[in-house]
Amino acid sequence: MAKNRMINTKFWSDGWIVNLDPLERYLFLYLLTNEHTNICGIYELPKRIIARESGIDDDMVLKMFSKISDKVIYVDGWICIRNFLKHQKSSGNVNKGIQNGLKEIPPEILAKLKDFLNTPPSVSDTAQYFNLNLNLNPSGEKNSKSNFSTSTKKSKDFFSNQKDQDDLIDRLKTDEKFKHLDRNLIKAEIAKFINFWTEPTKRGDKQKWESKDTFDVYHRLVTWMGKYIDYSGKSDGKSGGIVFDE
Repeated sequence: MAKNRMINTKFWSDGWIVNLDPLERYLFLYLLTNEHTNICGIYELPKRIIARESGIDDDMVLKMFSKISDKVIYVDGWICIRNFLKHQKSSGNVNKGIQNGLKEIPPEILAKLKDFLNTPPSVSDTAQYFNLNLNLNPSGEKNSKSNFSTSTKKSKDFFSNQKDQDDLIDRLKTDEKFKHLDRNLIKAEIAKFINFWTEPTKRGDKQKWESKDTFDVYHRLVTWMGKYIDYSGKSDGKSGGIVFDE
């Protein structure tokens, strides 16, 4: 579904923007308006996709991030835009969209973003994140219980819901590394992934995935599929008989 982003006409006369060189302005505008953005301003975007869509060399992209680091931070393939929420019009649907976007962020990414979010240009900017249940309390400490609760529900839904599995395949197919893989191959690997992680533990009171402190399905599956590609050395969908570590 297409999204619209409205840019204020004062964008180009903003004091911070004026002090950037043209390519840095272009990158910042791209990060505000690309199709991968969400309404909470924290979203996943691999460097290679930034380079491909913007036309900026991937090594140059990383150098340019250092020039805009007081407004945008790039951590482990995730973009976080400071002040993004400040420019969203508050409404029931908007707030719900923000909450849903925040729930997609892995706990380990939130932990790495906390220093950035705790040192904004103004206290009010930080408060917007805290009031929207970012799973960080006002002292900046991670609420791991809340994070794991969200992760647990999403994992249970994935393991039992074919639609969630199909949605995850769609998401994988947008990744440059996996887009060449046949959909049926990904389905077969997901079946192996599910069999592996739903195996009962030795005590028999939990499944293997439930014994982990955190379990983000998408990132675990990305690792799984990455190992498939690395160890099989194939892109034609033939299984390499790989054994995956936990």
